[in-house]
Amino acid sequence: MNLIDAKKLAAEIDGQMPELDLHLSSADNFEYEIDAFLSRCLADNEPRAKIITGIGSGVLNERVKTILKNYDFVVETVDAPGAVIAVF
Repeated sequence: MNLIDAKKLAAEIDGQMPELDLHLSSADNFEYEIDAFLSRCLADNEPRAKIITGIGSGVLNERVKTILKNYDFVVETVDAPGAVIAVF
């Protein structure tokens, strides 16, 4: 098993990771919140982080995954119920 697969598996079975809840965020602000959150996670040497999007229509979930593609250090995203997990 390579390192990325191992991190994905850990993300799927282990709920212990930093979380950012976007439920109360405005559409104008959530990109900044994601950027600040990911910066803190990197500074703390976290291997992964959860961004809670809610279940809803899935629009926010897809938007978050699109934003995460802009970060070179995000090696993978994993779908979780109502969330996206970014693996570093």
